[in-house]
Formats: sequence, C-alpha cells, structure tokens
Amino acid sequence: MRRTPRLVALLALLVVTCGVAAAGVPRLVWGRGWAPLVQLAGAGDPDLAVERLGLGLDTLRCVLHDLRLDDGAARFVRQVRSSLGDLDLEGLHGMLPLREGEWRRVRLVGQREGAAYAVRLAPAAVTASTHTIDPGGPLGARTGDLLALVGTRQRGKNFVTQLEVGLGVGPVGWDQITEGLAEAARLLASGDPRAGALDPGARPATSTRLRVVETHPGLRPEDVEVVAVLWESFPHLAEVLLEVARFDDVLVLDFKGTGAYQQLRLSGRLRPDLMEARYPALSGFLAGMGPLLDARVRWVDAEGRQIARMSLDTGALALTLEGFVADGRLLPVGRDGQVVLDAPAAPEGAPVEVRGVADLRFNMNGILTDVRGLEVDGLYERRPDGADLTGRLTRVPQVVVSGNAFGFLPSWAIDIVLPSNLAELTTEFFTAICRGDGGRGATFGLRARQREADGPATLALSGQVEVLNSLLIRLGFRIANQKLLPGEKAREELWTLLARARDAFERDLGGFSRVMKK
Repeated sequence: MRRTPRLVALLALLVVTCGVAAAGVPRLVWGRGWAPLVQLAGAGDPDLAVERLGLGLDTLRCVLHDLRLDDGAARFVRQVRSSLGDLDLEGLHGMLPLREGEWRRVRLVGQREGAAYAVRLAPAAVTASTHTIDPGGPLGARTGDLLALVGTRQRGKNFVTQLEVGLGVGPVGWDQITEGLAEAARLLASGDPRAGALDPGARPATSTRLRVVETHPGLRPEDVEVVAVLWESFPHLAEVLLEVARFDDVLVLDFKGTGAYQQLRLSGRLRPDLMEARYPALSGFLAGMGPLLDARVRWVDAEGRQIARMSLDTGALALTLEGFVADGRLLPVGRDGQVVLDAPAAPEGAPVEVRGVADLRFNMNGILTDVRGLEVDGLYERRPDGADLTGRLTRVPQVVVSGNAFGFLPSWAIDIVLPSNLAELTTEFFTAICRGDGGRGATFGLRARQREADGPATLALSGQVEVLNSLLIRLGFRIANQKLLPGEKAREELWTLLARARDAFERDLGGFSRVMKK
C-alpha cells in the first residue's frame, strides 16, 4: 500500500468534473452522484438543492453574460491589474481614494440587478461600518452579493497590503459546507468494493464504464467506478470538461486490508492539446506557462501527524489532493506511517490547531529558486453562527538559488552584477512577509457566517502582508506575470468556457430534477 497521505478537504467543487453520460440513467445512480451537492445546497433535501442551485446559476448567468462595471470600477480594475502585474505598490497606494487613518483603501460592491450584474466603486463617503459583508446587512443577504476591498499602508520603504473579498452564498451555512465535503469523500471512497454493499441500481452501466476506460486509460477499476457514476450524473457538464481536462487518479486500494478506511488521491490535469481546437489562445497560454511553480504542501495537526497534502505543478498543469478517509472524515497518519482510526475528536467548541508546511520551486527562465519549510500556523474555530479559520506566516523559510538563466547564464554570474545575490534578495523578500507588519507576519482568514438556520450566509476571505518594495523584486514579478496573466483573447476564451460549463450544469440540474421526481 502506498503510505503517502492524501488531501480530501477541498473536493466539493471537484467531484463533478468527469465524463460523458448515456441516456436512461437509473434514479439511484443520479442520487449517488448528486449526493454531495444535495447535501451542500439543500441540507439533504433534493428539491431544496435544485431550487438553491438554480438561483446560484441564475446569478452566475448575469455575471457571465451581462457584467456591468461603472466607469470608476472599470478604471480601478485596469489600474490594479497594471500595478499588481509588476508589484508597483507605490503606484497602487497613490490611486486608492479612501483615506482611513494610516490606510488608503478602495471598496468595490457587486450585486445582481435584474438580468445584469453590476459592480460599482463605493463612494468616498462610504465607510467600513456601512459597507461590510454580513448575512443580515445590506450586502450579503442575497446570493451573489460581493464586497471587495484593497488597502495599503506605507511602512518605511515597504507597503503593508490588505485584501478582503466577501460573498453572499445564499442559505448555505458552514454545517452544509462541511457535510457536503464529507459526502464528497464518501462518494469517492465508494469505489472501494469493501466500503459497503451497493444497491445494483446505484452502479453505473457497463457501457459507461467502458467509455470511461476509453477516455481515461490510466484509471484503475476502483477509479472507473467513481468516475462512471459522475459521468452518468453530469452528462452535459462532462461534455464540456472532457474538452479541457482529464482525471489521472481517484482512489488507491490496499487489497490485503479490511476496508476500514480508504486512501484517496484525487489527481487531474488540464490538457492544452485537448482544448487547442476550440480554445487556441487559452491552450497556448497554458502550454506556455511551463514549469514556473512546483508546490508541495502538507497539513499536520497539533501532534505533528499528517492529515492531508497537495501538489501543484504548472509544468504538467496538474493538481493532486491526497488523504486517508473513513466515512467522510479525514484520518491523521502517525509518525510511524500508520493511519490512526481512533483519533479523538476535539471538544465541542474548542479551537483546533493545524499547520501547513510548503516546499516551493520557482523556475524563472532557468533560474531555480527553492523555498523550503514555508510554514503556516492555522487555527480553526466553530461558532454558533459559522466558523473562523485563521493563519499566520511567521517563520522565514530556507532559500536556495541555482540553475542557468535561459539555459546558459549561471546564477552566480547574475549575482556578480547585483548589489546582493539572488538567494539573499529572495530571503529578504520572505523576511518582510514573515516578520514584517510590526512582527505580525502575513495573516490570512476565512470567515463563514449564517445568523439563523436556512437563512442567508456569507463567506469572506482576507489577508494582510508586508511586501518588500524592491526594484529587483518588481522585475521578477513582471517576468512571472508575463506567464501568469493571460492575454485578451485567452481571457475571452476562458469566459466562453465558463459560460458553456454553467449552461451545461443547468441542463444537468434539470435532468436531475426530472429523474428524482419519477
């Protein structure tokens, strides 16, 4: 058995990205494939899930087909894209219209207006007290309500940068989100024949499994079982997604074990070769990204036991999420490599500590920068009205620079013409991130709120970090963003792909509603 633990906690939005279905799908197969979304959107009620998902799709249609930015918002978005593209924080600081103590800020407000979605620059008279994302306030009560904030504060030569994005998600509270994730893990683990007896009517058809094998020849039988269920449950969405991506793995079985737990390895990649005919500019952009970043992240609990891990490789355009699960919950792995089945749950309401450890490799035109041991200390707290997940970067990682620029100019030759070598410059950059802002380091947060059961809910992401204001660092960001920021044509094709996926999912939702009413 492969002992590497594998990430599950981020599966809810990925479980619907498979295959093409045949007609005449049995009702139980649809119920099995749609179970995570029924739990997420409807708290287990299929009719309620259909209604709420439909409302969300209507709002998304407004965004994709009739997005309206007022002059101030459009101008600001262009300026931010230009400033952040080469890390011109001084220029960004100067354009922010709101003065609030040491801070300069701007707020963008988005709301649905009929068949359109309008984004406006909040006037200078608006303050944080009147514009904050809140399920009981003027922003956050409706699905799709948006509040985005950008702020900067000068600290010596550097700038402390603040970003916040809040979204109204309708009546989808934190309990539904966590239960939806657990249901997604159960679905993926159901490919294990020992995970529990399945009603034959909940098994995908043989013809569907054969089509999965044809399009995903590297999948094992346990993977084919799960992908085929999704293939039959989301036929129209699958048609769109098969043009751009493939799954490489889903589940790893230990056939000598008892089936008390499952080892998940949800792995997939974007395929520029598949999208070249319909999306040539987007295909070229993705193919041209190259090995810019290879990231390996693992999460450990307060006892140092690994609970999940993730890898991201821009060269292969691959993402892998890994972990061990039992009945939808993540299991820690001890230092001896053994899965811990009987780990005690945290006391009700008690904060839960978690730590993320990342090893990163950046490849800038042949110059390799290895960042080792970048640690994030996290704290998860449940609340009566939702949950808070906070994180801090406070420890400076180890930095090693090697390689040859453009294949022939070694890194030591570049160091000769610099006032400091590349490793020292990169370490200085991470030192500002991890120890700056008055010693607070970089801080991050996810806030979920819902004032009452079945009432409106909001999700808000936030972050604050001190960024080194260096000409050489800005030059590095400019080079990286030439690969990271798509051109106008690629953005248009991406928008088209998103619109097609939305329309396809709406057709699948209609099919699910009809099947479940039979």
